[in-house]
Amino acid sequence: MKYFVDFQHHHAGSPRPSDDGPAAPIEFDPSEASAIVPNVGDYVQLLALGGNAAQFSGKVSSRLFRYFVSEDGVQSVQVNVVVKDTEDDWGQLVKE
Repeated sequence: MKYFVDFQHHHAGSPRPSDDGPAAPIEFDPSEASAIVPNVGDYVQLLALGGNAAQFSGKVSSRLFRYFVSEDGVQSVQVNVVVKDTEDDWGQLVKE
């Protein structure tokens, strides 16, 4: 089974996440690697270390899981994680 995790940014004051599609897609095969999918309420920072990747931070407001099987029988799960802007003080979350 293949897994795809997409992170979308939900700007403060906006009624829904940005329409620019998957902002930070991650694909992994559990036989080769693992990934941690954040829960609702978790804080997330997406940092761009080069290129044109999206960069934003906030609190996970929702997750949507889509399960599908392709014509050739490959099973996949697509997880959409919405990260909403927050006014929370990030300095209180962790001591670096």
